[in-house]
Amino acid sequence: MVPQVLDYGIIVDDVVLMNGQKQYNPGEVLTLDQPATGQTWRIESQQEPGHPFSNMALAFSEGCGGYNSLGFINRFPVDEYQPSWDRDCIPNAGSYDPNDKQGFPLGRTEEHFINPGQDLEYQIRFQNTGTDTAFTVMLRDTLSPWLDPATLRPGAASHPYTWELSGNGVLRFLFSAIGLPDSNVNEAASHGFVSFRIRQQPGVPEGAKIFNQAAIYFDFNLPVLTNQTLHTIQTQPAVTGASARPDAPHQEILVSPQPARELARLQRADGRPFQEEQFILLDAFGREMRRQSLDGFVCSIERQSLPAGLYFFRIETAGGRQTGEGRILMQP
Repeated sequence: MVPQVLDYGIIVDDVVLMNGQKQYNPGEVLTLDQPATGQTWRIESQQEPGHPFSNMALAFSEGCGGYNSLGFINRFPVDEYQPSWDRDCIPNAGSYDPNDKQGFPLGRTEEHFINPGQDLEYQIRFQNTGTDTAFTVMLRDTLSPWLDPATLRPGAASHPYTWELSGNGVLRFLFSAIGLPDSNVNEAASHGFVSFRIRQQPGVPEGAKIFNQAAIYFDFNLPVLTNQTLHTIQTQPAVTGASARPDAPHQEILVSPQPARELARLQRADGRPFQEEQFILLDAFGREMRRQSLDGFVCSIERQSLPAGLYFFRIETAGGRQTGEGRILMQP
């Protein structure tokens, strides 16, 4: 097998830390060592050309070293399509509407930004909260015109079903003879769900909004409407800045100039001095590139022989407690 140069990306929480290319040799294992700070780390890479199923290989980790940064897993895809399996990541949550609809990936920010061409997977959940058994459940979903009905792939469900697609993208799932007990008799068995996957239409423009909502019919009752999902099309920037986590235990560190050419100066946003603390500089793969002591109000970090690129750092006390973190972009 001839080694291929493939694109890869590293994402921390919902921030793209780095995009690049790497040539993988057959059987090569790439290990990324990162500080366990409780952030959500994700790496994704193109598959080798000719891979029979998916276009992307990915791995992610959340909650390692603390729970300061949660809820980022589903903002991006959790798997690539394979015909024999599917993976869901469902967060622990309190009370929620038992009849709802979710679209994955959730997307970035409150606008739920996703990339052009990104597949969407929808899951519709329902529960019989009436006073008697529901013998038939029908779900009706009118697809957004930005979605391609010809690419629809029905997925996993809680009960056997049939489905049909008609009209202008009107999708129906029918659970006939489901015998769904009401929640007063058997709460655990009163739930059901179905999922499906679909692609965007070719050439969906930047800024387009994909809305989706489903209606749930229990026997001959009026429909129960789910919430409306939203996805906004926006190309993911190659590198973007990170916002500090609101519950982070350390202080914001100011870096100037940014990007840096020969040196960068560090100071705390609140004006406090560094006191016998350690500055630890890491590359995008988590390899330690530099370590030096910090003392005073403003400290200089010399570039020396560091290659151009994006680096991130953490600041620790002598006892190993992290007191700050940030990023430095070195100019070419």
